[in-house]
Amino acid sequence: TTLSDHKHGKCPLSKFNATKGHLSIAESNMLIDWVIEQASQGFPFTHHMLREKAQALLRMKCANPNFTIGKQWTHTFIAKH
Repeated sequence: TTLSDHKHGKCPLSKFNATKGHLSIAESNMLIDWVIEQASQGFPFTHHMLREKAQALLRMKCANPNFTIGKQWTHTFIAKH
């Protein structure tokens, strides 16, 4: 149960799942802030823009200039955030 897991020091599922994504929580927050900033300047984001920005972050992170995220990644990211 959840209480038993907590008592025994197990990691909550939400924290565990957060480690499985491409982006860290800080990187996700940075991407969200970028989207909000763009919108405040009159530039609403598109899935293409979001994908390009996320890929740029991830390419720097993994030092792979050819890294690409999945076609549905932006939809999943938006649903999560």
